[in-house]
Amino acid sequence: MRVIRAGLLLRGVLALIWCQSLAAHAQSETKHWAYETPVRPPIPTVENTDWAENAIDAFTQLEMTRHKLTPSPQADRHTLIRRVTLDVTGLPPTPAEISEFVADKRPDAYERLVDRLLQSPQFGERMATHWLDLARYADTHGYHMDSHRDMWRWRDWVIDAYNDNMPFDQFTIEQLAGDLLPNATISQRLATGFNRNNMVSFENGAIADELLTEYAVDRVTTTATVWLGQTLVCARCHDHKYDPISQRDFYRMYAFFDQVPENGLDGNKGNAIPFIVAPVPDQQKIVDELDEHLRELEAACRQRFEAADSAVIAWEATFKPSDTRSVSVDPELVIDFDEPSKELITSIHGAKSFIDGRIGNALLFDGQTYVDLGNRESLEACESWTIAAWLFPTTLDSMVVVEQTGKDENVPSVTIQLNDGQVFVRVSSSELPKPVQVTSEARFERFRWQHLAVRYDFASEVADVSLFMNGELASSRESNFLRSDDRDRKTSLVIGSTESGRSFRGMMDDLRVFSAALNDEDIAIIADGDLVGEILAITRDRRTKQQTERLKQYYLENYDLEYDRIKSDLEVTEQRRENIWAASPTSMVMQDVAERKPTHILTQGRYDLPGEVVEPSVPAVLPPLPQDKIANRLTLATWVVRPDHPLTARVAVNQLWQTIFGAGIVRTPEDFGTRGERPTHPELLDWLATEFTSDWDVKRMIRLFVTSATYRQSNTSMPEHVEIDPENRWLARSSRLRLSAEMVRDSALYASGLMVEKTGGPSVFPYQPKGLWEEIAYDKAKFTAQAYRQSHGADLYRRSLYTFLKRSLPSPTLAAFDAPSRETCVTKRVRTNTPQQALVLMNDVTFIEAARVLAERTLASNATTEDRVSAMFIVATSRKPSEAESEVFEELVRDLRGRYEQQPSLANALIETGEAPSSNSIPSTELAVWTAIANVILSLDEAITRP
Repeated sequence: MRVIRAGLLLRGVLALIWCQSLAAHAQSETKHWAYETPVRPPIPTVENTDWAENAIDAFTQLEMTRHKLTPSPQADRHTLIRRVTLDVTGLPPTPAEISEFVADKRPDAYERLVDRLLQSPQFGERMATHWLDLARYADTHGYHMDSHRDMWRWRDWVIDAYNDNMPFDQFTIEQLAGDLLPNATISQRLATGFNRNNMVSFENGAIADELLTEYAVDRVTTTATVWLGQTLVCARCHDHKYDPISQRDFYRMYAFFDQVPENGLDGNKGNAIPFIVAPVPDQQKIVDELDEHLRELEAACRQRFEAADSAVIAWEATFKPSDTRSVSVDPELVIDFDEPSKELITSIHGAKSFIDGRIGNALLFDGQTYVDLGNRESLEACESWTIAAWLFPTTLDSMVVVEQTGKDENVPSVTIQLNDGQVFVRVSSSELPKPVQVTSEARFERFRWQHLAVRYDFASEVADVSLFMNGELASSRESNFLRSDDRDRKTSLVIGSTESGRSFRGMMDDLRVFSAALNDEDIAIIADGDLVGEILAITRDRRTKQQTERLKQYYLENYDLEYDRIKSDLEVTEQRRENIWAASPTSMVMQDVAERKPTHILTQGRYDLPGEVVEPSVPAVLPPLPQDKIANRLTLATWVVRPDHPLTARVAVNQLWQTIFGAGIVRTPEDFGTRGERPTHPELLDWLATEFTSDWDVKRMIRLFVTSATYRQSNTSMPEHVEIDPENRWLARSSRLRLSAEMVRDSALYASGLMVEKTGGPSVFPYQPKGLWEEIAYDKAKFTAQAYRQSHGADLYRRSLYTFLKRSLPSPTLAAFDAPSRETCVTKRVRTNTPQQALVLMNDVTFIEAARVLAERTLASNATTEDRVSAMFIVATSRKPSEAESEVFEELVRDLRGRYEQQPSLANALIETGEAPSSNSIPSTELAVWTAIANVILSLDEAITRP
């Protein structure tokens, strides 16, 4: 017992010492280099000024001198063009480009080459690949069923942003808060998809609130990693043990990202809310043209409307009561949103946006908006009633139009809901023997006005529900209602739903509640929207402005031929626009709720243990947010790129440096904290950071990197280099780098001539072994991305950037070369060298087919073995083979020719690989020989390496 007590006492003392040391450590590390604003250092004076090409070289040469190293000579031109072309475009140079550069004797030939590469559309694709790693971009949701999502429009936005050389501060602001910019465009809202690339789930049994917490944690963690280089997630459950970041700091940052009006469980039918329609450029061009025509037609309608007063008066004098119809029953309640009363305004929860509707003004519902009618009206179980309204749905997702849950015996629970366009109605009460539940056979369409009426007819304890769409009785059937739970909500009638995310999304106009079961004729009159008889019964001087305008509208629509012609053209144009809009892709975006919900510090990081309420802010160790701005994501985004921010520019230029040189100046790009590596060249990092913030020009920084003498060095290792600097930290030579997974595949396609150089578009499905997805698939008929449907034709040969990425089972070809699954943010890929990679290069359909097509091209233009080997070498490695290499391949050709002549079936099997048509003019044996030779050359270490 004494031993146990002594042990416990020792543990307590050690724990106290440890905590005290941590506190002291955290206190001291508030002065950590990364938390100090970069100060632009002077460019060092060095002895070998002839070697330097720009300021970078002065800083690197200083470190070389300190470590007793000397720079390597400049690489030869074949090496230079291969290196810079791969680094800037992600593709190798063509033989023609190599010949042109080698022959160019102008002193600025290399700089001209760099400028050409920076202007190529391949630059954006090359840079986007790394950014997609950071953003954890994928084409599926992840988690259990890993269903399909559409985020490729955001991916294309990234490519375009790099190609357009969007300044990095704008690039940052639009991705973090483009939706909050004044008059945000579709492009700016689309950019916010960066923080909707997180995984989402719709798994039965999962807890929505827990998932919402995980989504927000992922966003704050990713944002902090990508722009600040901080391991902020370490402070989720407690104060950071090593960096001066408290748990309070974490949740103050978290408060910027937990206000998205999303469902915790969503995505079983594609994109999870919120998302937007994001037409591609060709679609947008047509939409813009149609919008211009619509504006012209609308202006013509307005002119006709404004000039119709005298014509309406003349028509009214000849009007006969039999010319129109009126409803036989007066409504108990009418909400037309034309001139909303103060009482109605206070009843609206969420955004109060009134826009042009079907008849007058309409209320815009965003999924959070609802109208609580209080005690003004309730639907009774033992009385008949009718509800009618004009609806303009903007989604086919499940959403509530009207609901009422009663506590009293005679107050029923009523839900009127749209799901995939179908109308669901459920009425339940203790007064009814069983709930009445019906579903319409017909469906509502998105983005168009349609009229809905629900008639509840009660007689002798028998209730009947009838559905009317656009004034006509809609066929319906008994159904099991989507939600059968009667939760304890207010007795009052609610338009929309009080439950976040379930409420109606779209526009609603002219809602009427009748305390009677209207007949079919009355409902048809309401749906006509021309209650002219009611208006004409009122003398002209007592009519409201809305009634006068409605009467004028009736006259124009029924008696004015020119207006009818313009209106018909308008409707046709609107329908064309709607068709294009409906066919346009969607993309998930960021959005904030209308009314901010409180953010709590979560005890132990648990969603179900909320603690103290905190307001949005930033870690105390960093510069504060401006006091005169609202603490929202836009303020955060502008704070991130303030020029004196100690982290952002350093982290950004470090990532760019890593992209070009293979390793960052800080070799832990995800961690600039006290446990990350210190910069190898701290003065250079600060000089680059201050240089970057002068204009945030990404292409200028890349040009600065690749035109430096440091970058242009040979990769040949001298003995002193290996001994003093085996990891090449001091940059006295260039580093040979294994190509990324995408570059390995793309180089083979590009060398063969198969690559289809089309920028952007939906993701594609190239070759992969059959049956892989099926191993982990769920119901193929019910859930997307469960069965792999291989692409054909041009889509087989797109750049690997466009390969469909299923998180739970990424492309095995790319995964073999260390491509990530994109489940989380990845700042730096690992580089491995395994036998499996060699097997992929020698056996994967993509590489065999590329070798065969390369062989066909080579045989068509070269007659001798020497010329053929040389041509393939140049395509694959950007240089000619040595004499010894040529001899090896000549011997291999003879050996393969003899083998395939003896076994022609092997030759046929080899050349029939892949869908690209094979040449019939080349004997199968000869084509097989050169296919094998091409495959060997494309598999050489030099072919998959950046020199």
